[in-house]
Amino acid sequence: MELEESILDGIRRAMRQLYDSCAARAMAVSHRYVGDADARKDIVQESFIQVLTHIDDFQYRGKGSLIAWLLRIVVNLSIDY
Repeated sequence: MELEESILDGIRRAMRQLYDSCAARAMAVSHRYVGDADARKDIVQESFIQVLTHIDDFQYRGKGSLIAWLLRIVVNLSIDY
């Protein structure tokens, strides 16, 4: 919950930590749905933008819930693509 609270407080280091720890995984998830590498990069970037701009809507449900929420956004954007 610390990371989520730091992101809510607008701490850029926490935002970067989220990106560094999850970007490769998000890219792998998107790869399951989208064949185009450039499109996958755009999807992952848009996913992080959505998470960081809508972090107020996030509901903490235990360890890993932020990552699960991020990956759900990646899946939805990948399917929409």
